[in-house]
Amino acid sequence: MKTKLVKIGNSKGVRIPKSLIDEAGLTDEIELMLQNKEIVLKSVSTPRETWADRYKKELEKEDTSQKEEIWFLDNDWDDSEWT
Repeated sequence: MKTKLVKIGNSKGVRIPKSLIDEAGLTDEIELMLQNKEIVLKSVSTPRETWADRYKKELEKEDTSQKEEIWFLDNDWDDSEWT
């Protein structure tokens, strides 16, 4: 697919068709990299997004009657404090 660079202030930009954005899973924030003289756009990775679910599953495997309290599941610390 070919497209043109458009002037945006002192920079230039590219309009990305919605179908490509959806297929690539891009959101409002992306990573922009230069690799071998090619510009690569990539979804921002969230390496910890599945930790809570995986922790819950591990707790369910335990055979003890006393379960550890999952204190971090009921707060918004990751969303508001983590960068």
